[in-house]
Amino acid sequence: MNFIKKVFTSLYALLMVSIGSLLLLISFKILDPNNLASIAQNFLADTLFCNILSVVGAVLAALGAIVFLRIMRSVDDGGMLTFRNPDGDVTIAISAVEEILRKIARDIPEIFNIRIRISSKKNALHVRGDVTIKSQGNLAELTEFIQRDLSTKLQSMLGIQESIVMAIHVVKVIEDKSVPVKQNGAGYTDAFNKNFSDSPDYTSK
Repeated sequence: MNFIKKVFTSLYALLMVSIGSLLLLISFKILDPNNLASIAQNFLADTLFCNILSVVGAVLAALGAIVFLRIMRSVDDGGMLTFRNPDGDVTIAISAVEEILRKIARDIPEIFNIRIRISSKKNALHVRGDVTIKSQGNLAELTEFIQRDLSTKLQSMLGIQESIVMAIHVVKVIEDKSVPVKQNGAGYTDAFNKNFSDSPDYTSK
């Protein structure tokens, strides 16, 4: 999926750069439009070129339609998440959920700063956290603890059945001697159980 996104993005960028460059060349009279028309007529006389041009045109049209539909879907969602309860649907702003997660993250001493982004795709809630951590311990154990802590508390508070895909991206590690060193996961399980059992109301902070 990421490869397809990169291909679409590259094609779109190439198209925009080509159109922009062409307009600049014409506006500065570096390229004569009459010469351009003559070159185009010579190419159009070739059947093979016309067939290739038809395929390229169809691909660009499909790409434009896909981009338009994705944009319209994003506009329709309006940055809202919808959950189905027995008594009816409940909608909550994505920004509100992101703020809740940021408040939860503040209670994890190893997190210095975090940026949360949430999207809903294919019956799953995708959460990406770009974090700056302050730790001298095992990064793998620490990020696993952060993932488990945030996803469990989020699912508990929202009461959703959809799966939560929690991706943690460590953007920076800073040294902080006030944070105790934890190796081989020691202390993280206990910290998780303690934090989850406390279950504070983060929405009231």
